Amino acid sequence: MTVDADVREFLEGAALAVPPPAIEATLAALWRPAAEEAQSGDLPAFTRVSLGTEVVVTSAVRAAVVGSLWNQVSAEHPSRAILVLVDPAAGSLQAAVSAACHLAAPGQPQVCSERIQLRCGPAALPQLPGTILPLLEPDVPATLWWDLPTAPPPGFGAKLGRVLDRCLTDLTYAAEPAAVYQALRSEECEPLGDLAWFRAAKWREGTARLFDGLADAATLQQIERLEVVSAAGGPGELLPAALLAAWAAGRLGWQPAATEELGPQVPDADQTVVSRTRWQRPGGAGRVTLATVPVADGRPGRLQRLTLEAPVADASWQLERLHDRPRELRVEAHHAAWCRLPSRMPASRPEPLEVLLHALSSPPVNQTRDAALRQAAWILGWDGAPG
Repeated sequence: MTVDADVREFLEGAALAVPPPAIEATLAALWRPAAEEAQSGDLPAFTRVSLGTEVVVTSAVRAAVVGSLWNQVSAEHPSRAILVLVDPAAGSLQAAVSAACHLAAPGQPQVCSERIQLRCGPAALPQLPGTILPLLEPDVPATLWWDLPTAPPPGFGAKLGRVLDRCLTDLTYAAEPAAVYQALRSEECEPLGDLAWFRAAKWREGTARLFDGLADAATLQQIERLEVVSAAGGPGELLPAALLAAWAAGRLGWQPAATEELGPQVPDADQTVVSRTRWQRPGGAGRVTLATVPVADGRPGRLQRLTLEAPVADASWQLERLHDRPRELRVEAHHAAWCRLPSRMPASRPEPLEVLLHALSSPPVNQTRDAALRQAAWILGWDGAPG
């Protein structure tokens, strides 16, 4: 029996052009003979798996990067991937389909999933949800990852929001972070998560370590000041620091109160204050400050230091990236009635694959994560409501 050339190319990952209305019919026509040929021994055995539908909207210039990343994701999280490439040079909507097959273990059948690639111009984006909706797999989670640096057109998220289980974005690298955030929020693209949250998991773990062995919860209520310093040069690059600050304040039981105007600053070669907000805390008022330092390692937005202070108790807690050991964090605490020697913890920057897998495997709804993003947007002036 001869294996159809299109079927073989499809299973090997080649993108086969198809008319957009015929995507589902073409996929069915490819999988059916592929399964028959695998049973007859003319093709390697495989199992088709779909844990969800992942809709990725990105630019054509990032097609190779995002496509390669999604091939890696499919090895551990096989799903139907709908990759939308926005290309200013594109004419009418173009579509292609391919399979992503990986050997799960020696001697075991391959695990295969599928990718649908759509290429269109920016003007066609508002009509694209009508093409995407019928392609979502039933009875499995659906995720939208908005990877464009600019905001979605009006109505894009709203048309998909009713059936999406989660939305992801990465505002640290967006050209218009406030506009992207406001557009996705206004269209109720919920729950909305930012990849900066998942990149900072080690910082949240380190912050919790600051208080290992502290039995007196009243000491936490004495903390009045919280400062986060990062390497940032643009609005979106401040988000990781704002997210960490909002999360830490929330864990202390603080509630947003008001923003503060920044007066003239004394020139400081080490850092520049970029945001200061007041919070209501148990027993009084608190202050959250964001500051920046020059980008030294080529990674804008990289967190550098978190400091908590309780002036009444003459106490301070600090989590700091070591300049001579950038893959480690120094954990240090000082308290009049509590002695803790400084320690270190590993904190390598996670690779993009690790970040995406963490995001996709996390529960879509996380009230702590959602509150931190909303409050971070308020800290940065992207959202007037501090809730």
